[in-house]
Amino acid sequence: MNYTKGEWRQWSSMNGHHIWCNNTHIADVDSGKADAQLIASAPDLYEACKEVAKAYKCSPTSMQPLFWLRCVQALAKAEGK
Repeated sequence: MNYTKGEWRQWSSMNGHHIWCNNTHIADVDSGKADAQLIASAPDLYEACKEVAKAYKCSPTSMQPLFWLRCVQALAKAEGK
């Protein structure tokens, strides 16, 4: 999956909430700070889910299948599958 790599940051201004990564504008969010924070955390959440899915594949008895399934489903949604 190709997305802007790096730490996404959220900041607020009088014009709303904004997501930036280094000098790259990612998005403007009009629906509120909580939504902006969630969007800014998306790359971290995506990478964490990938790690969980990979760990489960290597050692399926080490975690609850439901947690693994939720990660796989979230990855599929993020990847447009």
